[in-house]
Amino acid sequence: MTIKRLALVLALAFLAGSVSGPLMAQRPAQAKPVAPAPGTAQRPPDRRLWWIDEASKKELGLTAEQSKTLDQIFTSTKDELAGYSEALKREGDELDRLINESKVERWMVARQIDKVETQRANLNKLRYMTLYRMHQVLTPEQRVTLQKMKDRDHRDPRKRP
Repeated sequence: MTIKRLALVLALAFLAGSVSGPLMAQRPAQAKPVAPAPGTAQRPPDRRLWWIDEASKKELGLTAEQSKTLDQIFTSTKDELAGYSEALKREGDELDRLINESKVERWMVARQIDKVETQRANLNKLRYMTLYRMHQVLTPEQRVTLQKMKDRDHRDPRKRP
């Protein structure tokens, strides 16, 4: 898999909510779309975000305020995430070009690798900081329940909320 493909997969997975990180859970594709919370932007009906999904909210015992706060955290990082993802793709494309041409000095390739890895680190830092901020909104009991939901989802995808 090329660097640019990996970057695109990571970014799209995060934005679609399919990353199997500690806070992401999917609902089945056939689930009915849920209306966004009042005061939030309209979303496409296939968006798979556990803090908006009614069944997940009920299972977690999320309040309307928690759901709204979680959505604000996610929404506030989307543009920055997209920027890091685009920078990673751009630097990865350049690295692929340098490697494929095989006409530059090794130090130039090494410098480009550093640029790629810096963008990857930026993307991952933002993702983990977003997850951390989201975890802070949840009660300890909700965190335990969310982890159980994640574990269940990995064992049997048909039971996803």
